[in-house]
Order: sequence, then structure tokens, then C-alpha cells
Amino acid sequence: SKDYAVGADIGGSVGHYANILKDRCKKLERIDVIDPSVSSKNSFCGVENVHFIQKNLEQFNADRKYDFVVVNFVLHHIVKNTNCQTYEAQKNFISKVSSLLKEDGVIFIEENIYEGVFGSDIGGRLIYEITKLESIASLTRKLGANTAGEGVRFRNQRSWDIMFRSVGLKELDSIVNKEFGASFPYYKRIPLLCIERHQSIKILKPAPHNVQP
Repeated sequence: SKDYAVGADIGGSVGHYANILKDRCKKLERIDVIDPSVSSKNSFCGVENVHFIQKNLEQFNADRKYDFVVVNFVLHHIVKNTNCQTYEAQKNFISKVSSLLKEDGVIFIEENIYEGVFGSDIGGRLIYEITKLESIASLTRKLGANTAGEGVRFRNQRSWDIMFRSVGLKELDSIVNKEFGASFPYYKRIPLLCIERHQSIKILKPAPHNVQP
């Protein structure tokens, strides 16, 4: 086993989560918070050996490989003009994350999961189509969408799992938090054709033939 580990928090904002990791895991040598936001940089509160790198992941060329990479509630914010373009952008993002890992490195991905009727991905698709409409942004904002007019693309678990496998990732473990869905009211659930909402953490690693040299 390793004596010390080096990690990255993609879209880690001002560093709160990275700080918690560094505090609780004494054998972490360094955590890089990779985030393009100017406001996050200006408000960054990283502790010792938690470093801010102001870059979009697509522009980021790492000078090191990481033992682990954390992607917390980031993927659904990666959206493009069409649903197909959004799928490819999310897929490419995950592939780039995978390329940052050492040979035995792992990825932790946390997301909000919307399970549609009959096991479909319809809930995430409807949320995407509604939240990207600028014409009704004021209404969707009142309904709780802080990305009204910009768009978000949630998925059901099967859709994410297919995407993860398509870039060569293998699931090591999965953790589900059902409490998130307990407050999902029927007046939101029914129009979105959703039967369930929860939060999921996936622990993944690249299959051997996908490890970057």
C-alpha cells in the first residue's frame, strides 16, 4: 500500500471538500482543486497542501498522475446545445478524468440520479430541455432550478453506467443515499415522469487496457 497519496478535486470550488479530505485522511500528500471559476479562486480557502489550479479540465495538462480524482456534482453541469452533443461532452469529460489517473488510481463520482418511469432516462432529459429554455427561466428558477436558462443534464443510473463503461471504466463499488429523494414532491415528480430521485457515489477505475502510459 502507498504511504502517501496525491489527488485532484475536479470543479472543487473554494476547496471545502478538499480541506475535509485532507483533514480526515492524514496520508494525503497533496490535493489539487481544478476549477475554472475566478470567484472560486478569489475565495479559495485551501489548507496546507491543498492547491487551486484555475483551469477548465479540457485545458488542463497535468504534470503528474493522481492516485484518485473526485468529481462531485459536476457532470450534470456539462451541457451543450443538443442532447447528443451533451452526451458526447460528458463522455469526453469522464475520459479526460480517467487519463489523469495513475495505473492503480480510482475515480469517485457523485451525482443526483433521476429514475424515470419504466427504467427510462426521461426525467433527466425533460429537466435538460426545460432548464435550458431562457424564455421560461424565471418560472424554472422559482421551481428551484438555479441553472435556469443554462441547462443541466441529469441521468438515470443505467445511462451513467453505460457511459462509464464506454470509456473503459470498471465499477469497484457504489453507495446510494436515498434521503435526497425523500423530499422529492409529487408536483415535481409527476410532470418529470420520475419515480425516484437519489444521490449516488460510484467508485471506478480504468480497465487494464485503458490505463494511460
